[in-house]
Amino acid sequence: MLIGVAREIASGERRVALVPEVVPQLTRAGHRVVIECDAGLRAGFTDDAYRAVGCEVVDTSEQIFSTAQMVLKVQRPGRAESSGRAELDMLTPGTVLIGLFQPSGDPAFFQQVADRKIITCSMELVPR
Repeated sequence: MLIGVAREIASGERRVALVPEVVPQLTRAGHRVVIECDAGLRAGFTDDAYRAVGCEVVDTSEQIFSTAQMVLKVQRPGRAESSGRAELDMLTPGTVLIGLFQPSGDPAFFQQVADRKIITCSMELVPR
């Protein structure tokens, strides 16, 4: 499976959805992991740190959203900085989208993902 991580674009968000230390677990399981250039920088992780553990670094979020079978995010999809396109519109039907999506706050978002046939897992609802 191709797992992708795009740079977070929500205002003030400094986290990244995948840290380098987890990448080897995914690659050992046979997955390919790609991350957008500088996606981890605000969280203190360089592109070289991701490359060192087997992650491929790509130039744009569009490369992540249009090709990944699973997309990991911290915040819900927004508008891509580089193109102005809605991240959600770039996902293909059947993509698995995992992140923190505040499901009780915006039922319209979940209707959109359902209409686009995006499989969504909102992590704040997963028991710890």
